[in-house]
Amino acid sequence: LGVYHNLKMSRYSAFEDKPAYRELFKEIEENTHRMRAEVIEFLKKEGDWNTAWNSYPESQNRDVVMK
Repeated sequence: LGVYHNLKMSRYSAFEDKPAYRELFKEIEENTHRMRAEVIEFLKKEGDWNTAWNSYPESQNRDVVMK
């Protein structure tokens, strides 16, 4: 998520008018959220999920939402 956030904040605006670039970032965003959900599901099944983490990732994602 950190790498995605950095790319989104530093590079996206320079290329957001290019459909291929927007499609690439959409794919990256979808994969990032899918993988995050899979990790959370696994940790919860294993009993290793800390409920304090429930709000942290979402607050970090708010500034990288795709246009």
